[in-house]
Amino acid sequence: MRVPDDVDAGKLWTAPEILRENNPPRRGTQRGDVYSYAIVCYEIMMRTEPYNFDNITPRGAAVRLVLG
Repeated sequence: MRVPDDVDAGKLWTAPEILRENNPPRRGTQRGDVYSYAIVCYEIMMRTEPYNFDNITPRGAAVRLVLG
């Protein structure tokens, strides 16, 4: 699956199953909300971002999320 060039860091809080869909729901899903909430909880507990961008770009992280 090809990730569009305009993928930004905001997509990193989006659930992988939603990123994989060709036509994702405009309002999201409950499962997607749980994923996003878990990422935010991780940030709070660890006091750091969930992805290390020293070795990967936001686009590269999104590609890894989509591909599993």
